[in-house]
Amino acid sequence: MAAAQNSGPTSRSGAVAVVVALTWLLVGPRVELVGVGGASLRLEDFVLLFLGIFALKNWKSVREHRLIRPGIGLVLVVALIAVGVATALGAVQPLPSLLYALRPVEYWVVYPALAIVLWRDRSRVVSSVQFCLALVTVLNTGVAALQYLGDVSIGFSKFSNQRGAGLTAGPYELGAISALLACYWFAHRRHVLVLCSLASVLMSQSRVSLIAVVIALLIIRFSGRRATEGGQGPQARTGRSNGPHPLSVVTCMVLVVGAVVAGPTLNATLVQPALARAQSTSLSSSWKSASSVVARTPHVQTSDEYTLIAYDGIGESILNATASADASSAVRFFRWQLLLRETTADPVHVLFGLGPSFPGPSVDGALLRIFFETGLLGVVAWGLLVRRWLQGVPVWFAAAVVSLLVGSMFIDLLFALRPMVVVWMLFALAGGARSKNETAMKSTSTAVLEGTDRASKNEVI
Repeated sequence: MAAAQNSGPTSRSGAVAVVVALTWLLVGPRVELVGVGGASLRLEDFVLLFLGIFALKNWKSVREHRLIRPGIGLVLVVALIAVGVATALGAVQPLPSLLYALRPVEYWVVYPALAIVLWRDRSRVVSSVQFCLALVTVLNTGVAALQYLGDVSIGFSKFSNQRGAGLTAGPYELGAISALLACYWFAHRRHVLVLCSLASVLMSQSRVSLIAVVIALLIIRFSGRRATEGGQGPQARTGRSNGPHPLSVVTCMVLVVGAVVAGPTLNATLVQPALARAQSTSLSSSWKSASSVVARTPHVQTSDEYTLIAYDGIGESILNATASADASSAVRFFRWQLLLRETTADPVHVLFGLGPSFPGPSVDGALLRIFFETGLLGVVAWGLLVRRWLQGVPVWFAAAVVSLLVGSMFIDLLFALRPMVVVWMLFALAGGARSKNETAMKSTSTAVLEGTDRASKNEVI
């Protein structure tokens, strides 16, 4: 009876609603509705609320069948403790800090919502989610091409006229999302979509994303296998690849020939600008310039004081005070060193951090943001969560996590909406969410083992 209900119209409508919600989160406009506590309430918050309500409504199934892996709870608890400590010390305002602390959990609701519909009808939902991700890939590449190559003002980013941003909040988001999707499509041999993803990375001109996607694809290529979705199937069991489909080979040959014909144009419009931006990076001189400015900067005690120096007065603080040709690195390193100085100045801050929201909207490094906001406790909590991500997953998802962590060294990816929605979706597809067949097989095997144990006990008696 329960199985019939799970596969009925209600189940299908729930799956459709979840996939539509996920698609909106990845390509829909970011509509700001009202300002709240220095932040803003957006339409996407209500979409996330819907996914959260859907997950809570079906939480009984999640718990009974253990559909998801734990890990986010500790991150939330540590963040709330950091909010309490920082508020008590007067370093942050309670409401903005609380909103910042809840962001990782907001994005996490994608995972249980998708896990529920995957459990009910995995094959149908996987096809729908793959269509969603393919749509996201193609739309982002197409819009980025219009922005970067056609100089068309379209999309949601103010940087879209200088670098490709697609339908994301900025070039860094496009680069990160495209790197994640490149891992998925490469492992599943969707070569056209791989090329679209790589083109998006190039058009974003995100230097760290270029490095991240190269590392990730090399991991998949030299891992000895390309595990299928969820780590199941003959390739995952044997460790061998059956080889590419002939049609895929023909498609790739046509694309390669086209690339050769258009070589000079592609080189001038895509490759050379990306390489030039990478070569303009001057980490050593930028770090030294930022260090000299931080040494002259007074200590900051509150988030308001930090905002005044690191955001409102950034031109006077660093841009006009250094001769570095790499302005973005100079600003990033100035903020890093200033936050590092304040965090390490007090043992309480080392343990609990300066508090969520203290560094403001941009640290340009999610790994450091974790330490600055929640201290060593936050580093441990996030480390355990990443460990959960990497347990028993196919190589392609491990490579995607590596690309995420590489990008998080210089971008706030772990606290960005669209990259984290993609991560939680891929985690569910990679085996972080269990199907009904798996739970049924486990229940059957448990019953068989219990029956065998009882039979052996009777024989002994």
